[in-house]
Amino acid sequence: MSDQFTHFHPAVLKLVKLTVDACKSRKKPVSLCGELAGELLALPLFIGMGVDLLSMSPSRVFDACRLATKVDSGMARRLAGSVLGESSLDGVMRLLQDFR
Repeated sequence: MSDQFTHFHPAVLKLVKLTVDACKSRKKPVSLCGELAGELLALPLFIGMGVDLLSMSPSRVFDACRLATKVDSGMARRLAGSVLGESSLDGVMRLLQDFR
């Protein structure tokens, strides 16, 4: 079944956003760690969702920092809204890839 799992599935991303919103409403910081946190394709999405901290493999930190400085937060919020409105993995991937 692992070949059928993807952390870019709309349901997974919606759960991340629900968590972010719950934390923000309680004035708690939001951290994301693991493989998903190190996905450069998703970095603008996490910025748009309001994730505060990303914990990733040291080999990804430089590229993630470089990309983060180039991301416009307003555009990232619009991306997040569009991605969270998608119901298909293909739609999510198209939006993330087009944002580059």
